[in-house]
Amino acid sequence: MNWLKLLRYDLRNGVLRWRYLCVPVVFWPVCFSSWVMIYNSGNVGSWMDYLMGCFKGVAPVYSVDELAFPIGWFLVMAGCLFLNLDYPMNDLTEAGQQVIIRCVDKKGWFLSKCVWCLVSTGAYVALGALTALVYALISGGSADLVNTPQVTLEALWMGTARPLEMGQAVMAALVLPYLTLAALGMAQMALSLVIKPTISFLICVSALVMAMFIDSPYMIGNGAMVIRSALLDEGGQDPVQAAVACLVIIGLSMILGILRFQRMDHLRYEE
Repeated sequence: MNWLKLLRYDLRNGVLRWRYLCVPVVFWPVCFSSWVMIYNSGNVGSWMDYLMGCFKGVAPVYSVDELAFPIGWFLVMAGCLFLNLDYPMNDLTEAGQQVIIRCVDKKGWFLSKCVWCLVSTGAYVALGALTALVYALISGGSADLVNTPQVTLEALWMGTARPLEMGQAVMAALVLPYLTLAALGMAQMALSLVIKPTISFLICVSALVMAMFIDSPYMIGNGAMVIRSALLDEGGQDPVQAAVACLVIIGLSMILGILRFQRMDHLRYEE
């Protein structure tokens, strides 16, 4: 089996799954919460306003007493990790064992799973963005990918009263959240080769909690918090540094995952 056939197998079996119909269910209550804040401020939100609401996060906190736990943000972030948790390890059983034998190259098997992780994360973010678009339209808003200054300042309580350029808004509310989720997903997959998938999930979720207290672009999770972006607040975090941190995690997870997988005993996963 060549690598492209292996990749097609992973994309078909790992992405085209009924569970992804749950993604709108994850994003819908977060969009509703954003709508309540927008409505109470007397404004109407655009598509970008709802995206910013989904990935708003929380302002920097320095003690537990100051923390207003961002339930919606945490639900969106952890939801992606949970949906993608089981596929790589499940594929080491039954048919997956035969696929490893037929592809011969173990490195190719794991690289295919890496591409699957990136694509499935992209599908998750795309479905979430589509949910935000539907909510914006049915609430009387627009499909603009530019934030409304009054909504950003008065409803979402973020530090700017000016509209961002489309590229800046997309970077803050789509690109960086995607890169953060992809980095956490890759780390979770690599850790699952060493410890139980449930423990790897809890470690990645713990990283999200730590990011609430550690205000640094190099702490994974910060990049997915729009409220902390330098694009909205001059004292915020550099989006380029946050993106680089995510890419480093993705690269390290890929390398360490390949090294670990090539030395694994796969027979113990047959049952």
